[in-house]
Amino acid sequence: MGLLTDASGFPLMVQAFEGNKAETRTMLPVITSFMAAHQLTDVTVVADAGMISEANQHAVEDAGLSFILGTRIPEEPYLVRRWRREYPGQDIPDGQIFTQPWPATGAQKARGRRDKVIYYQYRADRGRCTLRSLMRRIKAAFDPDGILNPGVLLG
Repeated sequence: MGLLTDASGFPLMVQAFEGNKAETRTMLPVITSFMAAHQLTDVTVVADAGMISEANQHAVEDAGLSFILGTRIPEEPYLVRRWRREYPGQDIPDGQIFTQPWPATGAQKARGRRDKVIYYQYRADRGRCTLRSLMRRIKAAFDPDGILNPGVLLG
């Protein structure tokens, strides 16, 4: 089932799909149906990483739409590393937002890709949770005799 909501979560459209279709393959058809039904020329898709695969990102861009994707990232962004160098020993303020323009190359613009902007937001609670998880994995990596089991760290 595809459910499209407004910013407050109010349902705007529901569409049913066959049972063997992944959510990531239903998003764009729901959006384009809604746009057609309401004569909209532009919408901004807001989704979490579970709903918008890389293929969906390209499909949304190819359709000329913008998107906001909420996701955790596997490594520390350059902007955050730079902030830490500039403010050594200080904690990043909770809620701090880092903005990184990501301009399209000439070849990408020729193919229709627009400039992008990436926003990173630091959350102290998320940082603490990640650190606890890492510490559990490190503890689990050693057997009772203190011998390292590298497979646990590689997960």
